[in-house]
Amino acid sequence: MKRILFTLTLLITLSSFGQKQEATLFFKNGAILEGFAHFGSFNSKISYKKTKESNKLYFDTNTIDRIIVHEKKEDIEYQYKRIKGRKNYRFYRPTLKGKVTLFVTTTKPVDPSQVPVTYFYASKGVNGELEKIGSTLWYSNFKKSASKYFKDCPKLVKKIESKKFRRRDIEDIVNFYNKNCGE
Repeated sequence: MKRILFTLTLLITLSSFGQKQEATLFFKNGAILEGFAHFGSFNSKISYKKTKESNKLYFDTNTIDRIIVHEKKEDIEYQYKRIKGRKNYRFYRPTLKGKVTLFVTTTKPVDPSQVPVTYFYASKGVNGELEKIGSTLWYSNFKKSASKYFKDCPKLVKKIESKKFRRRDIEDIVNFYNKNCGE
């Protein structure tokens, strides 16, 4: 039941991707296309038009490295990534970039009496898989999963385990790692 509710909330959240928007597509082979794109996190194809009057072209999502959607106020990047241990790739929005890139997703609950849940994922390196390092759910063991993920940085693990850094400090944790740890 919990899995069904999670899937439903995720589908509703990600349906906001499904609009035709001005975008730049970056392909894994290095090609770049600018125009209008229509994509969803769960779609296997992206529709693309050079101009609004052009014919549609379709691209498999597995040929795409990332997409930048050009909003009125800002450009928003989505990277095509896979969560470690899962089969399917999806588009995720990076929040902080560096040796470790932080990805944050928030689900909108189906039931208005529920609160949104935010999930924190991290990726080491350019092509790294996403690993879940926590969420805003009270029962998620952030200290354990964050300490495991950042185990190559003992100074940071010590700060996490002593609760100097907590779940709410996720951006500070990633910034600390990017400045003081890793290769």
